[in-house]
Amino acid sequence: FRLGAPIIKNTLFIFGNCEEIVKTEPGTTWISTGSPLTGSQVSRPTFQQLTDLSKFMKEKFNYETGPFEGYSNANTSKKYLVRLDWNINDKHQLSVRNSYVASEATNLERDASNFRFGSMDFKQVNRTNSTVAELKSHFGSYSNSFILGFSDIRDSREPSSANPSFPQVEIAANGGTIFLGNEREATIFNMKQKTFEITDNFTWFKGNHTFLIGTHNEIYNINYGFVNSWNGRVAYKSVADFL
Repeated sequence: FRLGAPIIKNTLFIFGNCEEIVKTEPGTTWISTGSPLTGSQVSRPTFQQLTDLSKFMKEKFNYETGPFEGYSNANTSKKYLVRLDWNINDKHQLSVRNSYVASEATNLERDASNFRFGSMDFKQVNRTNSTVAELKSHFGSYSNSFILGFSDIRDSREPSSANPSFPQVEIAANGGTIFLGNEREATIFNMKQKTFEITDNFTWFKGNHTFLIGTHNEIYNINYGFVNSWNGRVAYKSVADFL
């Protein structure tokens, strides 16, 4: 969706844009050996092993492993842009724009050797908010561009498990590995970054020559929180050892 219109004729203008994408697609086409589902990509762990593990986790720990086949990934993206242009006079023009992006995506992956239960999935959440103001000025053979900018970026991960304190469990099975519990890199992950920008460029046109002098400055404020495997990481040699 787009919308643009003059607020004051030949002087003040506004423009807006909005985009939204919602997509759901199969998280994986891999199925277990002996699965009642049909597919050309078959992982080494068997359907019976996965069924037994899911039942054991529920009865022993009251832990829901989530689905191990027929899983879908969900992705959403929302983008908003607003821009204001102001012709102050014949020497100065000011533009201000703000953009905001919000996206979320799940990240469950499987292959022939590595089989993950649905509880291993997590949602990657991103929020980006950016505002830039630019003042352009012209004085005969001189011109100047002054820019102020600010951006706020936030990244986090949200485990899909109802119990994020449960450790990541790795179980060797038929030459492959079964993963259940929580993804070890997703339970504690939070990044916040703020950036301030100040730029000024002064240009002097002299005959066949152009002289430019300017400055560009960026100030960062970063808060990064990440703990790998804070809740533990346990490995077993076989499904029988775990059960």
